[in-house]
Amino acid sequence: MSHRGHGAATRGTAHDAIEHRRRHAAGSLRDRPLGSPEHRIGQWTACSMWRARIQKCRNWIVSRDTPDERYMRNERDKSRGTQLMSDGNRDAAVLENHWWWRPGWGSGTRYLTWHLTFQHEPEMHEHVRELQRVLEPFTTLDLVPITWLHLTLVGVGHADEVDPEQLRRIIDSVRKAVSSDSITLSFDRVVVWNDAVAVVAHPSAALDRLRAGLATVVGEVLRDAAPPSNPNSAFHPHVTVAYANSPQDAAPVRTALDEIAQTAYEIPSPTLSLMELHRDNRVYEWRTIAELHV
Repeated sequence: MSHRGHGAATRGTAHDAIEHRRRHAAGSLRDRPLGSPEHRIGQWTACSMWRARIQKCRNWIVSRDTPDERYMRNERDKSRGTQLMSDGNRDAAVLENHWWWRPGWGSGTRYLTWHLTFQHEPEMHEHVRELQRVLEPFTTLDLVPITWLHLTLVGVGHADEVDPEQLRRIIDSVRKAVSSDSITLSFDRVVVWNDAVAVVAHPSAALDRLRAGLATVVGEVLRDAAPPSNPNSAFHPHVTVAYANSPQDAAPVRTALDEIAQTAYEIPSPTLSLMELHRDNRVYEWRTIAELHV
């Protein structure tokens, strides 16, 4: 027998074995008493097989998206994820890779942005470490180091497109704008988003005012060069504890998180940071340019 013929025979044998197991499983499921443990196990096995097939098809579709199609899918899922998180009762069904390159981004990109940061918040650090302990076994998740925990607020622009004088004016204007308003963040929920696991903050009028003030300052200084706002993307404050690096059924992640009791805590006067940020190493890292306490 030729090598090619031997390979065909091997593939045929393997296919026959798989088909035999499939038919045997279906037949044995019919033969098991309805409601018996054996019947329930058979049902679970059959459902798992179909879920795996559906997920494989979905992954294939996503893999064929162009960058622009992935961007639109991500924006649509973000909007849907915000709605899901706002009621606190539902999670995304599937996690997808967070780390694909958005339009205008690539290795070496440096971006200026305003975030809240939490280097000196031990209660948050303890809670995040507890969450990451149960998430660590998932190789499809990249855990965020404590140093890089952040709450995204307002983008300024690509670092090579904002000159030092514009940056100085933005910092000076923000210092004046935030000096009279104090913020306290309240956290009590963990949500599995469409591409990440996040600790969610309660809506806050003071935080909304801060974000609006930052956007106004950036717009006044940079004018037409300011990043465009997306009116269809609702702001939902959160601190990400893990990002998905590949597709993953969200249910096992949720089950692992449910092992931990809900924790509620507050952070008064968090740090407002202007940073030059990048994501070259599958984590958001930055160089701090200015800090203010709000």
